[in-house]
Amino acid sequence: ASILCKKLAAGVNGLVLDVKCGTGSFMKTMDEARELARTMVAVGTGANCRVEALVTNMNLPLGRNVGNALEVQEAVRTLRGEGPTDLLEITLSLANRMLTMAGKGRDDDERRDVLFEALSSGRAFERFLRMVELQGGDPDCVDSRDGLPSSPIVDVLASDESGYLSSVDAEKVGRVAFLLGSGRARREDEIDFSVGLSDLRQVGALVEKGEPLAKIHANSSEGVLEARQLLESAFQFSDCSPNEAPLILDMI
Repeated sequence: ASILCKKLAAGVNGLVLDVKCGTGSFMKTMDEARELARTMVAVGTGANCRVEALVTNMNLPLGRNVGNALEVQEAVRTLRGEGPTDLLEITLSLANRMLTMAGKGRDDDERRDVLFEALSSGRAFERFLRMVELQGGDPDCVDSRDGLPSSPIVDVLASDESGYLSSVDAEKVGRVAFLLGSGRARREDEIDFSVGLSDLRQVGALVEKGEPLAKIHANSSEGVLEARQLLESAFQFSDCSPNEAPLILDMI
């Protein structure tokens, strides 16, 4: 969100936080998430900084990719205007609140128009590349679709049944990425930036038996077998389309 409106909202002493709530986050319940959000808003207010927090839904994965390089690729696609709708909507909502703090735009519709223009014109992506460069990174790594680490093994998990996806357990999806090596169990552990999951089917999708549910990016066949067993249990099916879950649960 800051990439979309950093220039537009420059000079504003404020911050918009994204506080996750659900199975795939540290805050599992709304009460816990609201308490954390209120605490962080109070800390910012005490430091004379205007702070707001959006409590967002993490009972299901956000976007299609999980893992370090894979998530960067998805963020880049989003900045190019090619990202998944749920990730884009969360980003626009956060950026909208930042612009509101800056006093930009007469209403939400006008502010969203400004943000969409930043995406469609390429200004948002250009600003991102500049931020990478100023922090000592190589913009070519993200500007190129093949510039980030990739795994030698990409295994497709196919559905063994047909129906509507009624739920995708975000916690299990995160644990799969962790098992593949995307995180640390101990401080001295090395992170494998290439591993994770991509092309996750989302809740509400109508899936036929044999169609892919996700792609597993791994560096060993042993890792694939363990990941498949856990990932299969993350997807639940029903005969009818589930109600659409809200992305934003509250604003503090």
